[in-house]
Amino acid sequence: MKTIFLILISFMAQEYIHLKSQEIITQGDDKAIFYFYRPKKFASSSAKIIIGTVKPDEVILNLKNGSWIKHDYALLGERQFVTGVYAINPEVFTMDIEAGSTHYIRCTVKPKGLKIMADMEIMEEEVAKNEMKGLKEQVKTYAD
Repeated sequence: MKTIFLILISFMAQEYIHLKSQEIITQGDDKAIFYFYRPKKFASSSAKIIIGTVKPDEVILNLKNGSWIKHDYALLGERQFVTGVYAINPEVFTMDIEAGSTHYIRCTVKPKGLKIMADMEIMEEEVAKNEMKGLKEQVKTYAD
């Protein structure tokens, strides 16, 4: 019984430390700002592009065709982004994310061999703002 109690206390302490470290990461202005956008395509275009990270394995948002979205991202450091499902699309987009940084990411759908896959590209602010003109702002991260 004492062993089970010690294991439980140890687990709770580890979880507490993990939660506190996440809290430190997300406090204040220690976030990066991402503008994901997707130019409007009329023919053979998927309704949404799923954007996520490999580690941690999470979906950040679904981006609609012809839209843009501002996203505050709190996990800093090197991250590997992926479009769709990593098992299907193993191509990753690696970035070193710093607190207070702003990034513009263009998302497109391109043919790759016999497949049509989503692709991401980091853009300069001026170019991105010009390409985002006329696109609709997407409010929900998981677009309906």
